[in-house]
Amino acid sequence: MKKYFFILLLFVTQKNTAQNTIIKYLSGTDKDHTVLWDFMCTTGMNSGKWSKIAVLSCWEQQGFGTFNYYQDTNNPEEKGFYKYFFKSEKIWKGKNIFIVFQGSMTDTEVMIDGQIVGPVHQGSFYEFKYDISKILNKTDVQLLEVKVEKKSSNISVNRAERQADFWMFGGIFRPVFLQILPSTFIERVAIDAKANGNFNCQVFTNNTKKEQRIEVQIIQLNGEKVGKAFSIQATDSSLIKNNIKYIKDWNPEDPNLYKARISVKEGNKVIHCITQRFGFRTIEFKYNDGFYLNDVKIIFKGVCRHSQWPESGRTLSRKIHLIDIGLIKNMNMNAVRMSHYPPDTEFLDLCDSLGLFVLDELTGWQKAYDTIVGKKLIKELVVRDVNHPSIVIWDNGNEGGWNRALDGDYDQFDLQKRHVIHPWERFDGTNTKHYPDYKYIQNEVANPKEVFFPTEFMHGLFDGGQAAGLDDMWKEMMKHPYAAGAFLWSFHDEGVVRVDKHDSIDVAGNGAPDGILGPHREKEASFYSIKEIWSPIYINSDSFKVNRNYINIENRFLFTNLNKCVFKWKVTSFSKPGEAELKYIKQFTGTIKSPSLKPGQKGILKFPIPTGDVFYIIALDLKGDTICTWSWPLIQPIDVVKKHFKTNNKVDIHLKEDKETLSIKDENILYQFDIKNGFLSKIITGNKTVSLNGPTYAGKNQYIKTFQITQESGKYNLSISYIGDSLHVVWTFQNGRLPQMKYSYIPEDSSDYCGITFNYPEEKITGIKWMGKGPYRVWKNRIKGQQFGVWNKKYNNTVTGQNWIYPEFKGWHSDLYWVQFQNTESNFIIYIDQPKIYLQILNPEKPIAANNNNTSPGFPPGTFGFMHAISPIGTKFQKADLMGPQSEKNRVSLGSRFEGTLYFDFR
Repeated sequence: MKKYFFILLLFVTQKNTAQNTIIKYLSGTDKDHTVLWDFMCTTGMNSGKWSKIAVLSCWEQQGFGTFNYYQDTNNPEEKGFYKYFFKSEKIWKGKNIFIVFQGSMTDTEVMIDGQIVGPVHQGSFYEFKYDISKILNKTDVQLLEVKVEKKSSNISVNRAERQADFWMFGGIFRPVFLQILPSTFIERVAIDAKANGNFNCQVFTNNTKKEQRIEVQIIQLNGEKVGKAFSIQATDSSLIKNNIKYIKDWNPEDPNLYKARISVKEGNKVIHCITQRFGFRTIEFKYNDGFYLNDVKIIFKGVCRHSQWPESGRTLSRKIHLIDIGLIKNMNMNAVRMSHYPPDTEFLDLCDSLGLFVLDELTGWQKAYDTIVGKKLIKELVVRDVNHPSIVIWDNGNEGGWNRALDGDYDQFDLQKRHVIHPWERFDGTNTKHYPDYKYIQNEVANPKEVFFPTEFMHGLFDGGQAAGLDDMWKEMMKHPYAAGAFLWSFHDEGVVRVDKHDSIDVAGNGAPDGILGPHREKEASFYSIKEIWSPIYINSDSFKVNRNYINIENRFLFTNLNKCVFKWKVTSFSKPGEAELKYIKQFTGTIKSPSLKPGQKGILKFPIPTGDVFYIIALDLKGDTICTWSWPLIQPIDVVKKHFKTNNKVDIHLKEDKETLSIKDENILYQFDIKNGFLSKIITGNKTVSLNGPTYAGKNQYIKTFQITQESGKYNLSISYIGDSLHVVWTFQNGRLPQMKYSYIPEDSSDYCGITFNYPEEKITGIKWMGKGPYRVWKNRIKGQQFGVWNKKYNNTVTGQNWIYPEFKGWHSDLYWVQFQNTESNFIIYIDQPKIYLQILNPEKPIAANNNNTSPGFPPGTFGFMHAISPIGTKFQKADLMGPQSEKNRVSLGSRFEGTLYFDFR
């Protein structure tokens, strides 16, 4: 009985297998799952000899050939030869067999058992296949040979792909597999499923008969059927339609998906069956209006993403795709542009299921494919990607890399007729201008014509661009009546591990360090700024008042009611500034009831009146992921000063003066001043010396005017003034109190920064601990995104985009209350008594590869400073002052005087 059961089971299994497509991988499936093939490269590293290589891979990352960025200037004729033996299976007999390459750079010639299987494929990023049914020999073992040439024999392919602003890799970088099909089979399908349930599916078949029919069954992802199956008579191109009831539509905030089980049937017999995932959604482009999804106007909050990982080049994995999509959505983005080529299919699958709008792009970086090659590649692009609900726009090339003769070809293969754009150009009702400045946006707002959405925006070179200036630019852009959003350039620094340079990461000078994230997705400060600026829940931080229990909020989601979100609050009180450990001493938390607000509506969020050091509101989505966090100090700087103003001991203050120095001793601490320049020049605490020197008016030379000490009511006042720059300093030493320094100055009417600075040897600094916004530095035009609290940061000399230890140590830090300077001599603390003071820590180094000063703005000499105003930062292409009000120089009324007070604790 068991024998007969086994035979029956085998028969059923073979029968079911025969109805479906069989996939047999010859390569691995991703960068972490590869198969070794024989390989030889003609030039560069490890060339001229046969060895083994992981397939799939970029051969440079495997230690072969030559690295090139932007153009194949080194060894442009480089070729790679692959060999691999695979076994045929008896079950394939009488089947249609195709060999499929999902991506190979660049010209690819394929042979099986010495016979060329078809024409050389040209174009790196596209899926192509050959019918090898009649080529396979009668033996069990087949020899697959592949020749890949980096340089295409087609000049337009080289112009479009290999003279472009990205790394020029070589090799079979995406999977290779066999596709085994019955004699009658479904070749491909194109689905157009509308938000109202209208389902249209074009089914392309091979070798169907009159008595056969096409049947479709809609299925939920859990396998439950949706309605009954429906069918029509089979033809080579069958268009089947139906209206599906009670469906849930797809949108990026609620990405509902379904499957269509599509079969060729003859009576009750299934000849061939495939399953295609899709979503019900209606995408429309309306001239002089915008893009609409399911009757809702779209605002793209997007980023441009290269498919790249440092160790593996263009060869990626599901894990990396999930990381990238998670980070994109974590920045409150809802869209991603494929730059500048179609991505892995798995990335698009995940955009479908996790919810992102996608702009899918034909390669053409400033130069276009010719018409013959372009037509083939558009077909390969659209046929592969047509059924992804996440894809809402086709990009025909980039920045002049479009062939206008190809614009109509997309509709031939796209049943949905999605809109085609030319990124960078005013074209067919759209203006996708790249890198507009603030005045350009103002002009577009004042003279609206086309739907406006820059497909590259805020170029992020080093620490410039991305979020710096974004707040102003975005607010102005949203005034445009036909605004459709924008796409930041770019997602990550496109750095590669150079196996020929001791595994160092190379970002090609200033060619590729332009991301919001580092090569391994290290977060720069812009990550958090974008997260707040593009938060779908808007809270005006300036409207928070401690003495009332509500704050105004706005729902900026496209589809989600705010009652689907959860709000939590937290109140934290921190430990004393001088304690070694960074900790809080009290923390209280609670949940706030979310109001019911539809997209676009405004309302009020109520919360208990908090008491403590800092108050946080955290908005969470249904999955528990943080949408945004807002924080407000509940105390003022002077409140902290009052707690620590008095010292423990009361001892006499002693003065000693000679021709060069004035010394003041208070408790165990000696303060020494240089009479020639008025600077505090040295502090001796116990047996330790602190090499502090200053203050100076930031960025100016000091020429002393007066140096005078007076005694009044048990305290000593040292008054110092300077010629020309209006700086006036008064030091006060009083029994039982911390030394106090009051200062005032009249700033210039226009300046990069204004404040006072001190000098301290950089080589002795080990870190800082501070109360204020952090943990990242800020610029005048990139303040948002940091949280108020107590932070600790070790010294580093990170240059953003040049190395990736984040957060950077050097730079401006906002909303300072106090700071502890950690060093090899003796740690000390400085308190301030007023809000809105910025802390300067050293001077960030200019990146080695910077070819202008746009991303290296004005910064004062000195180790640390206390500033009333700080400098903005520009982008790769624009100086800061072109990017909006927050990016302009600091301006004050003529004769305005700024004042401040510092308290020093060297105990």
